[in-house]
Amino acid sequence: MIDWMQKHKKWLIITIWISTIAFIAAGMVGWGSYSFNLDQGVVARVGDIKISQKQYDMQFRQLFNQYNSGGDLDLQKAKEMGLDELALSQVIQKALLQNFAQDLGIYVSNEEISSEIAKIEVFQEKDLLGQSKFSLKLYQEVLKNNNLIPAEFEENIKQDLLIKKALEILPKPQASELEKSVFLFPFEIVDQAKIQVLSFSQFHPKPSKEEVKKYWEEHQSNFLYPAEYKIDYVLVEEKSQKPTEQELKDLYEETKSKYLDEKNNFKSFESVKNEVLDQKRSEMAEEKALQEYIALKGSDKIYGKEEIVLEGEKKLGVELQEIIEGAVVGESYKPIKTPQGYVVFKLVEKKPQSPKTFEDAFDEASNMLVAQEKSNLALKKAKELLQSGIKGQIIKLSLISQEKITSLSDEEKNIVSNKILSSSQKKGYIPLMEKIVVYEIESQTLQKQVPQNLTADAKRILEIYKEQMFQKEFFKYLENKYKITRNISLK
Repeated sequence: MIDWMQKHKKWLIITIWISTIAFIAAGMVGWGSYSFNLDQGVVARVGDIKISQKQYDMQFRQLFNQYNSGGDLDLQKAKEMGLDELALSQVIQKALLQNFAQDLGIYVSNEEISSEIAKIEVFQEKDLLGQSKFSLKLYQEVLKNNNLIPAEFEENIKQDLLIKKALEILPKPQASELEKSVFLFPFEIVDQAKIQVLSFSQFHPKPSKEEVKKYWEEHQSNFLYPAEYKIDYVLVEEKSQKPTEQELKDLYEETKSKYLDEKNNFKSFESVKNEVLDQKRSEMAEEKALQEYIALKGSDKIYGKEEIVLEGEKKLGVELQEIIEGAVVGESYKPIKTPQGYVVFKLVEKKPQSPKTFEDAFDEASNMLVAQEKSNLALKKAKELLQSGIKGQIIKLSLISQEKITSLSDEEKNIVSNKILSSSQKKGYIPLMEKIVVYEIESQTLQKQVPQNLTADAKRILEIYKEQMFQKEFFKYLENKYKITRNISLK
């Protein structure tokens, strides 16, 4: 049934214009605990509008569904993301607009409501000529399947149309020529700069053994033997499981709703046999691993295979490694799925990290000291060049075009270009991972014109920004005009 629902989501979710409604027919999300006062079941009052718990739940479910496209969102994560507060904020904003629309005397007729409903795709079916047409029978059926009362649904449509009309009254911000000129001005600036790239590979420090030892002594916490974990484990491989033909057919019958073709017809057993085999092998391996877990847990000696696992090694897989490193000595752990199969293990012994001897840490310490000295030498050279003068490539840079810089990747070039263009200094240096770029701006000019598409984009961006600022101030005005009382405590 769940598989069918996932393939027919449009029948389970009804979405109307603005923020409206998302009703989910199955797997309804329940929202924790609430604390109410004043009006029973009213989460907030905004001016003359009461917001019911049901309206709040609808808004929350819509947000939950939008953010749960990957299917891995649960109630706790939703709360941590603040979806509860966002849902409440959105229903309050709708109520503010409804108050505003009522004060303006805006009216929505029954004909407008009917027309809006008739446009909704899930209520339409195709006639013999292939043309979509509103179906009253389908409308009633979809609402019934979603536990909706037509009067409530139509009231929501009415309120959304009311809000839409109110928003259409508001002025649409336009970008003036002066605003566009100011916005485009930074794109007209072209810097001509001299660039010299210092690569760490140019420098060849050779620290003595005594210098390496001193570095090791000062940074001993960076040179440690990894922690060791001795485990007693059993691996149950999936590929070693041998289900019978009848077991595969039985599993297919139980789960055949998973195997649908493009026309929503069941695929044949033979066409999906390999998939069914993989699933059955996994189930059998997990069941066998559970039996091994019980035996392992009850054993007072090594039951399976003994293994020493080093911290960060991951030879048994990332997930299993994390569980091993967080395990408690003497505890047994239930089956964990890995690429090889299911693993059960008991942590027998744990040895914590310990400092490396100088001999064992010598190569590592030597490499780290060399890298540090290369960086220091490159930085020293960069500062000298700023005083004596740069001898390098001359390039032109702007926000919309940058010339290629010798010995820099495109990513490094973009970093350098952005740093230079945003710098208030005529010259300086820019550290990269294994390089330092020294620059000096020789001149700055203005382009005669910027690309036409950028001019059009500037107009659009400015108008969006102005509209956002206008809406922000407009909602501040509404919040001051209509009293807001929250009766809900989100826990």
